[in-house]
Amino acid sequence: SWCCIGGVVGLIKDLTTNTNTISGCNNHGDLETIVATNRVSIGGAVGFIDNSNTSVSTIKNYGNIANKADAGSGVSLGGAVGRIQAHKTAGVNSITSCENKGNITFAGKCINDASMSSGIGGIIGIHAGAVKKVTTTKDNKTTTSYYHFKSILTITGCTNKGTVEKTGAGSNGFHLGGIAGTINSTYNAVEDKAEATITSC
Repeated sequence: SWCCIGGVVGLIKDLTTNTNTISGCNNHGDLETIVATNRVSIGGAVGFIDNSNTSVSTIKNYGNIANKADAGSGVSLGGAVGRIQAHKTAGVNSITSCENKGNITFAGKCINDASMSSGIGGIIGIHAGAVKKVTTTKDNKTTTSYYHFKSILTITGCTNKGTVEKTGAGSNGFHLGGIAGTINSTYNAVEDKAEATITSC
């Protein structure tokens, strides 16, 4: 399960019919976790966009974003959006003209579980396609694999003025970026494509 915290919305889930829009909002409050948990998504506008096509635009985040507790895999911290796990068949998401002025920090201990990568970014922590689970059996041995469906993300005209840092112990599976922490595409499958365009940031 996920801990989802957002300055406007914590979780957007399974809204696939139309493009959802979050625009013209400001967050001035600090967003943080202080209790240990495995998967955390915190964003200045939206914590986690899951299986939904969403447009996030003209958001300004002034609050600091911090995961102060110990955590394992899947920590996603972003000035606009913590994590996007896009729609399973046609994931299209955009982040436009957003600005982050808050500091973004993972200050807890990383438990070094790299089963799901973690990302900290000035605008978005992690972008990935929806996860597909495939189980196969051969010679009486069952193997489970995961890969991501195709997803598309466009980030345009965004600005980050806050610090992005990891101060806690442990670093397995962690990625940091001024705009995006992780653009994720893993495993070798036909659907395994994450396309991102980052311009004028």
